[in-house]
Amino acid sequence: MNISKLFKLKMFWGLFLFCLQVNAQISTGEEPISFKTNIPTLRVSENTQKTLPLLDMLEIAREDTEDEFNGIPPRFGFPHEVHYDLENSGEWTKL
Repeated sequence: MNISKLFKLKMFWGLFLFCLQVNAQISTGEEPISFKTNIPTLRVSENTQKTLPLLDMLEIAREDTEDEFNGIPPRFGFPHEVHYDLENSGEWTKL
């Protein structure tokens, strides 16, 4: 192994070990304002929960069986098209 490769290897491991010790957030031990005060609007309301349409589990099971037969890896979720954003979902609360 020549000097250049050895130097690069040492630099890589040195930076890797240095990064294990780096903290990106300073902890001051304080609680968030929302934990300290009793704000009724932070509780569950009709705007904080959304109900998605029911899934057609028979169709999903049929598709999964077909995918397994075709050698496609099993899926771990099912996509839902939603249009939630900061303007039409949840509630704004000034602390």
